[in-house]
This record gives sequence, C-alpha cells and structure tokens, in this order.
Amino acid sequence: MSDLTTVVAAVPALLFVHKLTAMQHLKATQGPVAHVRGPPPGRSGTRVRGCRERPAGR
Repeated sequence: MSDLTTVVAAVPALLFVHKLTAMQHLKATQGPVAHVRGPPPGRSGTRVRGCRERPAGR
C-alpha cells in the first residue's frame, strides 16, 4: 500500500515540475512579460462577436 501511495503522490508532483520548468523556460526566452497562455481576453486586437466594450473609467 505504501508503494501505491508513493506512486500516486509522485505523478502530480512530476507533472507540476514539468509545467513549472516549461514556464521558466518561456520566461527566460521571452522576458518578464511572457504570455504563458496567450494574450489576456480583449487585448488580442479582435473583438468577440456580440460583446460590447466597456467605456474607460467604469
């Protein structure tokens, strides 16, 4: 049972380390303003169909 618990705990830990390493590599190549998952919503230069933009200051 102890071996199974160790394996079950190790899998998410390895996935986390893999993801963290990929993010660190991306930041090292793109600088401190690296976009890990693309630009934030509404900042890509294209509007979503049917959505209205809020006026600035609200």
